[in-house]
Amino acid sequence: MAMEQLLEMYNEIEDNHSWNSVYQEIDKQSCKQERKLKLTTKIAHSWENAERNRYRNVLAYDTSRVVLKRENTERSDYINASPLIVPTAKRNYILTQGPLSTTSNDFWQMVWEQNSTLIIMLNKLVEKGLPKCHDYFPSLDSPTRKFDSFNVILKDEQDFGDYVIRDLELLKKNGDVLSEKDDPNRPPSRIVKHFHFTSWPDFGVPHSTAVFIGFLQKVRGTGLLCGKEPTVVHCSAGIGRSGTFVVADSVLSMVFHGQDNKLNKKLIKLNSE
Repeated sequence: MAMEQLLEMYNEIEDNHSWNSVYQEIDKQSCKQERKLKLTTKIAHSWENAERNRYRNVLAYDTSRVVLKRENTERSDYINASPLIVPTAKRNYILTQGPLSTTSNDFWQMVWEQNSTLIIMLNKLVEKGLPKCHDYFPSLDSPTRKFDSFNVILKDEQDFGDYVIRDLELLKKNGDVLSEKDDPNRPPSRIVKHFHFTSWPDFGVPHSTAVFIGFLQKVRGTGLLCGKEPTVVHCSAGIGRSGTFVVADSVLSMVFHGQDNKLNKKLIKLNSE
């Protein structure tokens, strides 16, 4: 029944050509919520963190950001990443920007500290001749990437044409990051699944809905989206393609669990969390 309601709502919007009205209402309500909640980005705007942001106008809110742990308290705990928990969909995400060369170590620190074992990457490293993300992960040509506090080793790679699935081993060194001795139950390394969708252009759409659904099904097939550990999702800015993936996955999960299908209300609610 839930899926039938979702399809009926979609057909109504499509038949009335009212997508623009839906988008405008979502934007209007989102701006209203931002003012109501008095959301600020002072930490992201500070002089020591400004260069940690890929885009000046895409920043993590002060009250809803991932905070890195530091042994050296003089180092910034900021990373451009925001947690998003969707209880009705039984989902836990972190949305973040594509790592910079200067923030790749921080990215892996976040993955380690959050116990994440699944990364969804939705952009290419270079798009339309512009750098969109640092190559923070290993490849067949360079199977080991070394960072200040971590080594990342490629254990397996499968290329499906429109996306690539990698098994990465994340090993933690001693250093500024809190080491495993602080948690006797934490192993010094872990395997992280890296799903890389390569057929989604910036400010565009995938060339095939079926390809995207197939990718999503592959991701879901791991069972890792249902875990309590957050799934790290990123594109270049961490909002467009990342947000679309999260909406698609979470709404379909809500439908599966028989939740109400007021899509625009769900989108506004997601934006405020």
